[in-house]
Amino acid sequence: MTLAWIAAAGVITAASFVMGLAGFGIALVALAFLPYLMTPAAAIILLTIYAALFSAAMLVQLRRDVEPRAIADLLVGTLAGTPLGVWGLAALPASALNRLIGLMLVVAFVLESRGLYPEGLRGHRWGLGAGVAAGVLGGAVGTPGPPVVLYSATQGWSARGIKANLQAFFLVNQ
Repeated sequence: MTLAWIAAAGVITAASFVMGLAGFGIALVALAFLPYLMTPAAAIILLTIYAALFSAAMLVQLRRDVEPRAIADLLVGTLAGTPLGVWGLAALPASALNRLIGLMLVVAFVLESRGLYPEGLRGHRWGLGAGVAAGVLGGAVGTPGPPVVLYSATQGWSARGIKANLQAFFLVNQ
């Protein structure tokens, strides 16, 4: 085992801690560091596998709080958007993927730190749009969270409901 893989395990452990607390963020935290330790494609694949396992483990505890009808539009949208994202992962050079990962980190940080989340994104179109965006981002750079977190924050769900619905979504999206 190389030093890079040991460091990657530490990064994923720290990112898992964030996800355990917030219900999201594993990709944003891990992908800030993993591309320095391995190729972006390897980082995305590794993180996708781990995030799916972690989401499944969290979902076992939160299963009673999942509202399948509430995330149906997100799931339909992500199924439509993921193939485009996977194509981008296969077609784009590593430098472009690194830039996309960086852009996602900056956008998520600015939205959160400035409180720029909109008040409400109600209706099927918003759910489908957030799902498509999550599918594209998840397939291309392994960060499906920002559009779905933005959407879920505007739905009036309880904190536990947000966490449960996000885990159900992430498990399907991964």
